[in-house]
Amino acid sequence: MPKRSSILRLPDAVREEIGRLRRAGKTIDEILLHLRQLDPALAPSRSALGRHVKHVDEVAAELLQHRSLAEALIERGLNLDDSRTARLNIALAQTVLAKLMLTDDGGLVQLAPKDAAFLAGAIKSLVAAAKSDSDRELAIKRSLAKDGTQAVMAAQGEAAAAGMVLTPDLVLTALRTAYGV
Repeated sequence: MPKRSSILRLPDAVREEIGRLRRAGKTIDEILLHLRQLDPALAPSRSALGRHVKHVDEVAAELLQHRSLAEALIERGLNLDDSRTARLNIALAQTVLAKLMLTDDGGLVQLAPKDAAFLAGAIKSLVAAAKSDSDRELAIKRSLAKDGTQAVMAAQGEAAAAGMVLTPDLVLTALRTAYGV
């Protein structure tokens, strides 16, 4: 297993400070200077900080690209049903989790127990969302089958009462009426 990034071995407070400074627009050199003033022993090397910032920027750019794509699709009138939207969100969340599990040099991240519990919770939520989506889709299919069966049975009863034979056209008309199309 690859060696854990020196940035990931820093205390949470130091990593959070790096993130805060980066969001404030500080350069790598400004971040290093700030960290060295706080505690020289905790300041990472410039190259490690550079790799970390580059990795975070790449993930942020990819997320921004996904968001821009989704907004463009919505602006163009793409109308995804709830099921497809849910599957898209689940896939995006899985991609983000996978990317966050990689170190700057492509190895797997070593997680602290608290972080491992958080990741396990995120994965559990993804699985629950996928199951919920699947259950919802199955319920819709069952409801459609029930509505279709009732419509055909009603059409058959009406045809028999009128002394007619149930034709494919009558079945199609009954189904269109039942489904509102």
